[in-house]
Amino acid sequence: MEYVLDENGNIKVKDGKPLVKGDDGKEFAIDAIGAQKTITGLHSEAAEHRKKASEYKKIVEAFEGIDASKAKEAIATVASLGDNHKVEVETLKTALNKTWQEKLETTEKTMKELQDKLYKATVTTKFATSEVVKKTILTPDIAAKFFGDHFELDGTAKDSAGNVIYSKERPGEAASFDEALDIIINMYPGKDAILRGSGTNGSSGYNAGHGSNNTASAFYDKKSPQYSRTEQARIANTNPELHKSLSAQYQ
Repeated sequence: MEYVLDENGNIKVKDGKPLVKGDDGKEFAIDAIGAQKTITGLHSEAAEHRKKASEYKKIVEAFEGIDASKAKEAIATVASLGDNHKVEVETLKTALNKTWQEKLETTEKTMKELQDKLYKATVTTKFATSEVVKKTILTPDIAAKFFGDHFELDGTAKDSAGNVIYSKERPGEAASFDEALDIIINMYPGKDAILRGSGTNGSSGYNAGHGSNNTASAFYDKKSPQYSRTEQARIANTNPELHKSLSAQYQ
């Protein structure tokens, strides 16, 4: 097939379309624009067919290895199950669900116990070695009960509103344990009652007249020379939470 040329070597045109001579010698006009649209449409249609073929292939692959005849037999068997068999199946499903639920509850309980142990091994230990705790009249275990809820296992601390406490020394970074604890204690309304050296001769002064080495816990320990119901009453009036905690510890 070739284009039909005039005496100047230019392609002849008929009705705006180039003339072409076929292998049989007959001349005819070619609609190039229409042909392009047809080709574009065929390409699009072919792409759609390839997409569907890929999807069908994935569906077929899912059934790879399955014997069609056996699958039909299984479907027929299920379809032929009577009401009694269906009840048995439902009973089996219920039993399996109960078993898995029990296993899930057991796993969750075990996870909770492990988390508690991990918390005790990390956060509670930090209270025991904290320099900030040493500045208070609280023993490490009492301090942990009072302020432990502010700390997460990942080492971050949060204020009473649930906001992460950031370091003042290292802007943008989470505060270290002692830095966070110091901030938390300073935000605590009854901080004057638990800080060493902050006591006075007033009702809130736990150290007044007893020496600088006394702590609030000594007033509750019956084995301690500083055991005092009077001091217990003072603490109960000024810091009910501390009184309740110490009373429970030394009851």
